[in-house]
Amino acid sequence: MDEFTRERELDGNGKDKENYNLVERSLELSEEKSPPGLLKKVIYLMLIIFIGVSIVVLAGLFISDFTNKDPLISQFSTYEKPMIKKTPLGEPFTINKEGIEYKIVPLADYRIFGRMLAKNRYPDGFDLAVPIAPYDIGIAHGRLALHSSIELFDFSFGDRCLIYSYDAVDHPFTTEEMYMHIDNIHAIHANDRILEAIEKVKEKQFIILEGKLVKVDILVKAGGERAVWESSLVQGTNECKVMYITKITLGNEVYE
Repeated sequence: MDEFTRERELDGNGKDKENYNLVERSLELSEEKSPPGLLKKVIYLMLIIFIGVSIVVLAGLFISDFTNKDPLISQFSTYEKPMIKKTPLGEPFTINKEGIEYKIVPLADYRIFGRMLAKNRYPDGFDLAVPIAPYDIGIAHGRLALHSSIELFDFSFGDRCLIYSYDAVDHPFTTEEMYMHIDNIHAIHANDRILEAIEKVKEKQFIILEGKLVKVDILVKAGGERAVWESSLVQGTNECKVMYITKITLGNEVYE
């Protein structure tokens, strides 16, 4: 091999080495420009975005599932109050059942949209009203119906009264607010379809009741025993409603 060739090889090796050094220096400069831990920060950011998107998706699925299970929730408003529209005394009508005469006098139109807290079926013979009103229904409306604390309440009935207890030290509602957002309804069903809906409704399910608040004069034909059952016409007290129910909306179905 002549000197010229060897020189070219040396030059070639030198150039290769020089090029290698340039690449090496370029990598060093790149590392100097990149802040330490940049890759970790990018990974953390991507992880946070992923978690955030997952939470939104899961929340959407939960809300969708809740809505699908109870279609009425999409129509519910925490600002909607039960409607009591006092009217001139309606025409009385009479129901005869099991040897008892019930004279029913309409006092006001009534509509309530809320969440069923509890219901109770009274046994035959419990009182004179059982033949026409075997069920009492407790309904929460307004902001209590959707408040998370409602899950910690225990609702039950005793002697036609709605009773509640709270499974915690305290709850965010005063006694007055509980009265304001809960109704205990003595339910007189207008027909078998209404009774079917009352029997079907489940605890914590949303429901719309429509009908009349009434006064009931009760007369036992054998023996002449008398009693009077009269609804409260005032909202926001612990007094009960005596309701002649003519229409119930439950889920996607209307009963009347």
